[in-house]
Amino acid sequence: MTDITSMQTRLHLHVTQAIYWISFCFISGYATVYLLSKDFSDGHIGMIISLASLSSVVIQFSTGRILDSVKGLTVRKLMMFFVALITVTSFLLARFTFSDGLLSILYCLSLIFLLNLQPLVTSLIYEYINLGTPMSFSFSRGIGSLVFATTSLILGQWLATHSTQWLPNLSTLSMALLWVILWRLPVVKDERHHEELSEQALKTATHEGKMNDSSQATSLFKKYPNLALFMLGMTFIFSFHTIVNVYLPQILHRLGGGTSAVGTAIAVAAFCEIPVMFGFQRLEKKVSVEKLIQFSVVFFFIRSLIYLFASHLLAIVPAQLLQGLSFAILTPAYAHYVNQNMSSLDRVKGQTYMMACVTLGNVIGSFVGGYILEWRDVTALLIFGTILAFLGMASLIRSVRTHENVSQ
Repeated sequence: MTDITSMQTRLHLHVTQAIYWISFCFISGYATVYLLSKDFSDGHIGMIISLASLSSVVIQFSTGRILDSVKGLTVRKLMMFFVALITVTSFLLARFTFSDGLLSILYCLSLIFLLNLQPLVTSLIYEYINLGTPMSFSFSRGIGSLVFATTSLILGQWLATHSTQWLPNLSTLSMALLWVILWRLPVVKDERHHEELSEQALKTATHEGKMNDSSQATSLFKKYPNLALFMLGMTFIFSFHTIVNVYLPQILHRLGGGTSAVGTAIAVAAFCEIPVMFGFQRLEKKVSVEKLIQFSVVFFFIRSLIYLFASHLLAIVPAQLLQGLSFAILTPAYAHYVNQNMSSLDRVKGQTYMMACVTLGNVIGSFVGGYILEWRDVTALLIFGTILAFLGMASLIRSVRTHENVSQ
């Protein structure tokens, strides 16, 4: 059997995380910049991103069920399928000229496949960790932030003097490389399909019985009573997060910033994530994951107020710096929260449900945000974002405070 404790396995998993986030920067991080260069309106861009996000929500809620029901299908194989599809769509965008309609469809498909990869990357890494690979998810995610920040900084400067057509070319290369890395990843038995369930897991499975497709989500909410409120809070928080990421060019333009300022702002926020994510494993040994979630969402709300009341470009800097105390903590915290409090049979579903909430937040933030910009202005957009941040903060604090553990 493959030695999953080897340095080679850890390296493969860290590289998987890194290349995913490099590709995320190319495809999603600079989506607005790319589409604006193609003369798309704010409303049209919002529609593309929200449609991709909404489609991803539907797929993500089904992912756990699909993995459970299709014999021989593993997280790794499903990832390779999505990566191959993104490689094809990126190649088409890089090599051919399309009408606005076809370009919208292809870019939307790229985003759908990209967003569906994210919870699978998390599930894949935790799958190896749970089977004995000695590594930290937060450290791996920190590597993702490091390469995202570096890529964003370099790309922002590059695109100030070069065509945005470089973006699909770069994403084609990065996705092709990711497919090769996944192909060479040491194979282990899927934790969910392990032939010898532990006695406790077997009892749990027997107690729960066989669920049909329509009752799985309901049963999961009954099993984990605070899950619905937690998911609602995640949706609100990431609706705000989407607004300040997707429409960062417009926010900075109002204050006098250009394309290079966008790249710098993204990089500053991403660099602030790195030390926090690298140190998260040590942090969670001293502070419970529930307390860390509460702490992080307070800073999401503080950031929303800074964006709203900023009157010049430098005033945005504190909001970007606070990424380290908000997003950098919440991201590994919610992933660890699911892995810690859900049974092994539910973890992939839990991770995909969380990502579905993040993606639903993308829908609300990009779609509603696009039309607020279209019909009103950036100030109205940021007021909407502040309301969302407050609702997310309140919901998540109530959720984790009411139930310290999702499941006993």
